[in-house]
Amino acid sequence: MNNPRTRITLLIFSIVLMIASVGAYLYMRYTASSSLERTIEAKNIVSNEEARVAREKGVRQIYSSTQNDRDRVRNYFLAEGDAVPFIESLEKIGSATGASVAIGAISADNTSKLPAGSFSNIRAHVDAIGSWNAVMRTLELAEVMPFASNLSNIRLEMGESPNAKIKTPVWKLAFDINAVVIVGSLATSTPNYNKK
Repeated sequence: MNNPRTRITLLIFSIVLMIASVGAYLYMRYTASSSLERTIEAKNIVSNEEARVAREKGVRQIYSSTQNDRDRVRNYFLAEGDAVPFIESLEKIGSATGASVAIGAISADNTSKLPAGSFSNIRAHVDAIGSWNAVMRTLELAEVMPFASNLSNIRLEMGESPNAKIKTPVWKLAFDINAVVIVGSLATSTPNYNKK
């Protein structure tokens, strides 16, 4: 090994081998780091998707568990086209109580420019004539209508029977009723979370 040529050859060989080792090390490090970055990115994508699926499942469960409540809310308000059933329900009060009920001055808000899910009102003036029990029962039934409404301008007067032979007092009741109308259909403005 004392030969200078052999020494130079071995030195060159060891330098080439060291350069090749450093190159292989750098290549392996680059490959491992890029593979690690892709793995971390894929793991983040998977965890984000799992979180999204869990949130969606939670929303579906809430949506399903509140179905009865949403149905009750829908039934609590009159729909846009429910003016006739509203009037009919007021007229039925008279037949249920024995009072003579007259409905007048019916008006409704213009809903043509309101978005679905907005609220408006329908109003009516109601006059009832009958016995004390009949007009009080009329007032009571008007207060507990099966939809969102309120009464105002309530007036109660005692009058005489139109029949002069009967001397029993006749009571006259007048009030305004304002019912809440929901514009558009809640069913079409609510997202469908039941689809899979």
